[in-house]
Amino acid sequence: MNFKGVLPTIISYTIFFAAAAITDCTIYTLYALLPFAAVFIHELGHIAAAALCGYKISSLTFYPVGIDIRLAGAPYGIRAVIIAAAGCAVNLLCFFVFGGTKNDAAALFAVSSLLYAAVNALPVETLDGGVLLSLALEQLCPRAAHKICRAVSFAGIAALWVLSVWILMRTAYNFTLFLMAAYLFATIFIRGAKSSSVYSQPRV
Repeated sequence: MNFKGVLPTIISYTIFFAAAAITDCTIYTLYALLPFAAVFIHELGHIAAAALCGYKISSLTFYPVGIDIRLAGAPYGIRAVIIAAAGCAVNLLCFFVFGGTKNDAAALFAVSSLLYAAVNALPVETLDGGVLLSLALEQLCPRAAHKICRAVSFAGIAALWVLSVWILMRTAYNFTLFLMAAYLFATIFIRGAKSSSVYSQPRV
């Protein structure tokens, strides 16, 4: 199994913790790590589902806000659906388990899990929703699957950008959604454009 991006990710978290230590915001740092825990649980869901379906992991590329998982083999049919949906399913399970607790940390983890599942369910290439859309289109219209998925992805990102501009105009400071849309737009070319099909270079 190949591991990529480990050092940059470690450096990013080291800087994060160092900044927290300098500013004496340790407790807030611990709370800030809870959304990253939701990301970690999400990726573990994909890895566990792949293992249960009989697929080995060929490489893991680490990012500060996620992991690009590539399988040693191309999943198909119901197995591909299970692997692609497992991350969001685990996040939703965490939301229902921890969402009803009165502990602030558990509640934040639950909300973070729900939000991360919602984002990944978007029908955008490189996200779980985009993979599931591609799987469906490969069965319905395989020749046009990639073009349709790309068009839906751009339409979804455009809608997010419009919404982000509206939020920015209303709040005058919230750039979060705008940056997320820009990130998704970039990943379509940086990561998604490497393959025209979810089967040729499996990733989750």
